[in-house]
Amino acid sequence: MIKTTEDILGGGIATKTTIGTGIFTPGGGRYHLIWGHVPDINDPDGPLKFICTWMNRGGGGVTVMHQIGTFCHWTYADEKMGVGEENAKAIAHFINSVNFFDYKPEKHLADLPRGIKGALS
Repeated sequence: MIKTTEDILGGGIATKTTIGTGIFTPGGGRYHLIWGHVPDINDPDGPLKFICTWMNRGGGGVTVMHQIGTFCHWTYADEKMGVGEENAKAIAHFINSVNFFDYKPEKHLADLPRGIKGALS
């Protein structure tokens, strides 16, 4: 389900924001993710950014912010989130699947988590 802040708060606050949530389960892993498009805090009238938060700490989470429509390498996700290689690969794969318009995972086998890589190779 995707809701805007207009739906949630009745308007007046960051109404350009769109948020989604769901469970992503690549190759046996389980990731409760919240993602969306949000204004850049340093340029609120500029282009929106893509965010992805992994809810992994019992009510807390770690977030990465990325440009819309561009490839996210797992090393960037790990640098920003500090979640380790396999988790970063899974999260980057999710980000690219929903945010990178021309994403073809078979072209990035080395950058995929084990469960996805095994299904494609």
